Amino acid sequence: MALSMNPCSLMNPATGFTTVTAPSPFGGGMLRRRCVQDITPRARIPRIPGRPPPPPRPEGERRIRRKEFVSGFTLGIALAVAGYEVGPSMRMYPTARDVPERLIRQQGWISGIVETVPDGDGFRLTHTPLVGISLNLPPPFGSLGDPSKRRLSERTISVRLYGVDAPEMGKFGHTNQPFAVKSKKYLESQILGKKVHVQTLSRDQYGRIIGRTKVGMWPFRSDPSEGLLKEGLAEVYRGRGAQYAGNEARLEGYEDTAKRAGKGMWSQGAKRVSPGEYKRAIREEAAAAQVKKTATTAVG
Repeated sequence: MALSMNPCSLMNPATGFTTVTAPSPFGGGMLRRRCVQDITPRARIPRIPGRPPPPPRPEGERRIRRKEFVSGFTLGIALAVAGYEVGPSMRMYPTARDVPERLIRQQGWISGIVETVPDGDGFRLTHTPLVGISLNLPPPFGSLGDPSKRRLSERTISVRLYGVDAPEMGKFGHTNQPFAVKSKKYLESQILGKKVHVQTLSRDQYGRIIGRTKVGMWPFRSDPSEGLLKEGLAEVYRGRGAQYAGNEARLEGYEDTAKRAGKGMWSQGAKRVSPGEYKRAIREEAAAAQVKKTATTAVG
């Protein structure tokens, strides 16, 4: 049995038509038949006179373009999120009040050069981020201004060391506590003029940044708070708003070791007055003086 064949199956797809000769179904001869195929695309592209129409875009190219769009859109979202998260760490902050609360809540890090050390548990640094852009100060104090012409309080961040309380330096006519000067000199030897990295933990009642401080090159960075405790030049701070960054047990261990060895301020024995007790006595003395002054004014 002969297999029937559609003569148009021999059509040339490049031209869209061909002429074939096939037996007549009515018998007695051969018929010439022309098969025509419509290859005109459904979506016609407007033609410009004198210019041939553009070829239809392959399906593979359309898929590639869709992938490029999705990749670009995803990259844009990722960069926006990264900018939101990393931005606070990259911006320059002249003072402690310029450090955003979001960075502190995230306990993010800032870096800078230590300018001055006023006592044994605090310092001031000039913020030096990797890409510093100062937008907080009006001209001429912005990025193009000369910071050296401004006061320290206007161009440095005040930082309080986390977890420790050092002997108090004398202020407003009061004498220094024992070992206060040694504590201050020790901290100066560790960080003054050096670049430090500060993990922002919170703010204290004076607006200072309470920070975990690291100095030196990784992996040999040291913690000044730990050094002060080891040398007996500070005690663990247990007052209001104390921050330990998860290291309370370790800090207390350093304090106990120095106490048993009688190092630094622990060599005073029973005569030792803690920094907290010293500050409380100063406040009580100031309050008593104010009451006396008020009574004298009333009598007069």
